[in-house]
Amino acid sequence: MRNSMFLTPAFLFILFGLAEYLGFSGPIVALTFGVTMGNIPFLTIFLQKRRGQEKGVLQPVSLSDSEHSFLSEVVFLLQTLFFVYVGISLAIGGLVASALGVGLAVAMFVVRLPVVRVMADKDLPVFDRSLMAIMIPKGLAAAVLATLVGQAQVPGAELIAEVTYMIILTTVILTSALMFLLYKTGLRGVYGRLVGSGKPAVATDTSPNLVG
Repeated sequence: MRNSMFLTPAFLFILFGLAEYLGFSGPIVALTFGVTMGNIPFLTIFLQKRRGQEKGVLQPVSLSDSEHSFLSEVVFLLQTLFFVYVGISLAIGGLVASALGVGLAVAMFVVRLPVVRVMADKDLPVFDRSLMAIMIPKGLAAAVLATLVGQAQVPGAELIAEVTYMIILTTVILTSALMFLLYKTGLRGVYGRLVGSGKPAVATDTSPNLVG
């Protein structure tokens, strides 16, 4: 359809309202819808194999380039507004919540090392494996879930929100710092040994674009 840029968000709102009306979780339905839309080409191939049809019989109906650009701008706007809200709501006064948040954030980076070492492709360059081990900043999804817990009036929701916000803050700071150190210092060799051997690192741009 022509001029269909707003049809996908409009249909999402309909799904969200219908799910809430029926007593289900609107955010989970929205997430499922997004995952489905993002994987339509893969699902089409899967259905072709299941039905024994020749490749190309089912044409994937996916988002156009203009829709991708529009939705990317919407996501960027929502992330910006929500992170301003997170910054306003962030309370670092609680020692217990701060300690839990920092501890869990550091634990994520530590656990990430053996995961990358075992799961990453052995042919992947060492530098890329190192990047995989540090690129785990938490963001909008964690903040939204923490807010939903508060809205549901779950016992201890305030502590959960404070810990989550501290995890977001800590992981973003650590990711940015480790990224800089990985490019500029000998940390590359340390991480290379921790995540396992791979192809020699290829020279890359030393000024990467970081998206928080």
